[in-house]
Amino acid sequence: LGTQRFFVGTMRDISERKQAEAQRNLLHNITKLFSTSDDLESVFPKVLQNICKFMNWEIIFYWMFDEEKQVLRCSHSWHASEDIEKFKELVGKSMKMTFENDTGLPGRVYTSSEPHWIIDVTQDANFPRLPFALKAGLHSGFGFPVRNSKGLIGVIEVFSEKTLQPKKDMAQLIGSLGNQIGQFFERCELKQRQLKDQQNFFNMLDNLPVSFHLQAPDYTVPFANKM
Repeated sequence: LGTQRFFVGTMRDISERKQAEAQRNLLHNITKLFSTSDDLESVFPKVLQNICKFMNWEIIFYWMFDEEKQVLRCSHSWHASEDIEKFKELVGKSMKMTFENDTGLPGRVYTSSEPHWIIDVTQDANFPRLPFALKAGLHSGFGFPVRNSKGLIGVIEVFSEKTLQPKKDMAQLIGSLGNQIGQFFERCELKQRQLKDQQNFFNMLDNLPVSFHLQAPDYTVPFANKM
């Protein structure tokens, strides 16, 4: 009996160490993705894929906050390529929907600004996409906020075909992920503003009533207006 207790304790310790290592690898992989590019459309789907695979769940969505309409809109999703038909209707419906405060999983996360776990969406009274989740065979759902210096800017939600209990050790990891993703979005937004300002500046130079050009130290001319 004593040997059996020792064996179980050892297995738990190994499992916890493996989970901690997997979490470190996830954060490292996402940090690496963010450092390689500021192109949101090429990087962000890979980020969602990494999160979904780490959790070993089936499908993941990102809901961005529309400041003008004060609603959440689905902008990105990811699932394995072999599951296209299974999730086709759920993805299509999600892309057309918006969520307000306290509505559905995204709305609850947005209202509380805290992670939210649904053990079984098929038994949840506040899940508007229920028919599509049932058809796709989904049960557990988990959502967490994405923040930057402005506050909450979006929500990530993940779904599993299994019925799973909440995992308390996810809190710190999710907080780090939400902040990392929010900072990446902020950096992309800043870059877009800078590119727009730069383009506006050169458009202004292009329309000057006098001839104007820029000369580099090596005497090349990177820009000359149309005059």
